[in-house]
Amino acid sequence: MKIEKIAIKEVKPNENNAKLHPQWQLDQIKESIVQFGNNDPIAIDENNVVIEGHGRLMALEQLGYEEAEIIRLEHLTEEQKSAYILAHNKLTMNTDFDLTILEEELEKIESIDMESFGFDLSDEYENFIDKFSNKNKTTDDCYTPQNIYDAVKDYVIKKYNLDGRKIIRAFYPGGDYQNMKYPENCVVIDNPPFSILASICDWYNENGIDFFLFSPYLTNFTARANHIITDTTITYENGAKVNTSFLTNLGDIFIESEPTLQKIIEEVNRENEGTEKKERTQKKYPSEVLTSTGVGYLSKYGIEFQVKKNECAFIRSLDAQREEGTGTFGGGFLIATKAAIRFKKAKEDAEKKSNKKEETWKLSEREQTIVDELGEN
Repeated sequence: MKIEKIAIKEVKPNENNAKLHPQWQLDQIKESIVQFGNNDPIAIDENNVVIEGHGRLMALEQLGYEEAEIIRLEHLTEEQKSAYILAHNKLTMNTDFDLTILEEELEKIESIDMESFGFDLSDEYENFIDKFSNKNKTTDDCYTPQNIYDAVKDYVIKKYNLDGRKIIRAFYPGGDYQNMKYPENCVVIDNPPFSILASICDWYNENGIDFFLFSPYLTNFTARANHIITDTTITYENGAKVNTSFLTNLGDIFIESEPTLQKIIEEVNRENEGTEKKERTQKKYPSEVLTSTGVGYLSKYGIEFQVKKNECAFIRSLDAQREEGTGTFGGGFLIATKAAIRFKKAKEDAEKKSNKKEETWKLSEREQTIVDELGEN
């Protein structure tokens, strides 16, 4: 594959790149370029849009480079480009270090400051290797900004009248939630590890422990709990930006938009970050289908909506989507006709504020039959 040099100003960042590049990481990339040279060409497509190498491009720009070495990946379809960008970024994070070899290799390096690349050798060795061990991957709560947590906790206490009940943070940091002692009548308000969130909800329900938990927005519907949907991006202290909603077994509303909580989080997050969330255009579902995105859309535009459990039937994809080889990311719910009428009115109120034009998925006869039967008991 041929390596070319082109002007940096001709290279276009991919605005749909999901990988984060906080300034501390760019500083590390810049240090690597200064120490060892720019040895890794940026991959671009036929339109000079970056497919792989966004961090290097930003680092080169900050270092004042006028040209960049590139390779062209002109054989990929648009779908393959999106898939490659995600796969390339994910594959680099799928394994850890062999800690014995890591220690030996670091001891060989004397004249190069490896701390500038994230290796903090001032720690005791046990603390140092702890940063690379798997146990830190089982907790997210230690990354939650304190003012975000406090704002959510205050909201939950007020909404569910929890004054006088003990509030527990079972995952702060690295808590063993199954073996800790829970005071009687306590409530867990916390940001658990998203990778095992469904199992955590099941365990709390089985053991009669009330909870209100942070949850990823798009996969919120996959856990067995009540769903509080907000469409707000929280910037966590590890630099991750996550569209966040919530799961709870408090109250008797199964799915609801929550404009009040949306507003509270956005205000605190703006204080922390000073930026506002970029809107995304999404494909529209019929009113008989609830997705986390759809309910969050209502929260975003200040529209209240509620639906009960007996009005919902869980789905992972519509029949029409399966025919096209796609699905409903994170799952969704078919909802009863009466609930769909309420949802349609709520969407219309939200759309008046957004002016979006979107296509609508069509229900199959089988799905329409399910909708007609929901909510009759």
